[in-house]
Amino acid sequence: MTIGSLLGDRSVALRIDNFSKNGRIVNVETSERPESVVARPGKRERTHAQLVDAALRVIARKDAAALSILELAHEAEVSHGTVYNYFRTREEIVDAVALRLADDFSEQQSQMFAGLEEGAARLTLAVRHFVLRAAEDRAWGLVFLRVSAAAARLGHTVTLKTLGNLRRGLKAGTFRYESEAAALDLVFGTTLAGMRTVLDGRAGRGHDRDIAYTVLRGLGATRSEAERLVARPFPDLDAAGGTAVGSNAGARRSPPPRSR
Repeated sequence: MTIGSLLGDRSVALRIDNFSKNGRIVNVETSERPESVVARPGKRERTHAQLVDAALRVIARKDAAALSILELAHEAEVSHGTVYNYFRTREEIVDAVALRLADDFSEQQSQMFAGLEEGAARLTLAVRHFVLRAAEDRAWGLVFLRVSAAAARLGHTVTLKTLGNLRRGLKAGTFRYESEAAALDLVFGTTLAGMRTVLDGRAGRGHDRDIAYTVLRGLGATRSEAERLVARPFPDLDAAGGTAVGSNAGARRSPPPRSR
């Protein structure tokens, strides 16, 4: 299954909670402009961030390949000339969105992996995190799937971090695979398919644990090892890293793993 086959062209008007960096909030439903809660950056940086935020809202509604300079200008409430001061092509816009996603991904993983050295445990949390966040924020999930299919930058960032955890797990003897490329395909294909199932409304409770368990078993982990890893509680993450907290924290909690 390819990434492209996982993507649909469905319009949404939903909220992306705590998605932007530096505490800004992007609201897809109301198209609110982000409000800074930290020291204000320079005008050029603010405008660039405003355009990326607008691109996120547009891509939450339609495929990245359909994004136009004119539509971005309208969404950001600027002239198309202003957009051209920052981006010459659609590809440059999508690449900027991919960089935002990659930074967001790296920040959250740094929090999740703090003090955790076991590669298999890190990989399990990463897989569960993608599925949980898609369940919590449909718009974010659609943006991630659409941009990951269109921008190499995001795929490169995710691949490097996943590869490191795979190698740790293999060295520790938890994973038992022969092809590294096949192992990466297994992780990405299963995780993205799990996100797609969530976004389509076909996932049951605990789908994040089920997807992680399936990935672990496919990588060669024993049943007892896989059960131990998926039973780990999901850590609380800071809102500044793009993960919902407070009143939304319950949406990130999966029920206890069922016996297998």
